[in-house]
Amino acid sequence: MGAALIAITILSLQLAIPFATRAVTYAPSYEVYALRGFEIWFTPTVGTFVGVGEGSDTRLSGWYTSIEHSLAITPTGTITGGTATLQRVDGVSMQGTFSTGTTRQLIDGAGCTNELHEVFGSVYGLTSTDRPGETGVGYFHATLEHHRTWMFGDCYSYSATVNGTFSVAI
Repeated sequence: MGAALIAITILSLQLAIPFATRAVTYAPSYEVYALRGFEIWFTPTVGTFVGVGEGSDTRLSGWYTSIEHSLAITPTGTITGGTATLQRVDGVSMQGTFSTGTTRQLIDGAGCTNELHEVFGSVYGLTSTDRPGETGVGYFHATLEHHRTWMFGDCYSYSATVNGTFSVAI
């Protein structure tokens, strides 16, 4: 009877180990990156941003985002597409596509003062070079400040800064 119990235990372990290993191998990775940067290009329906960031484990990174949005972003707008890319200093690259989100104006910049906008965006099909064959999702949340001044009798935006977070789960 003891030999049968040992055989059943060994068989149970042999069956359980591949499942336990698979669960560990495919466990989602969740990371949050603090981002800061600049808007480097804009049209009425696309904003392009670049900057640097720091991950939850202090890995510095560079990032690039191009956000397509509805024409009306004052006071609210809708994200209609775009891409998000994050490159960590350890060589890992993450990339995905914006599919939904919103923009809303927090401060309208009356009297040619700075405008402040809030951006919420969901990134799908997120891939990471350190997890080949797997996809995940990301969440982009940032504030965008348009710096403005009077020139030649008109109010112009001369620069825009962005600060926020990019949370990823793969």
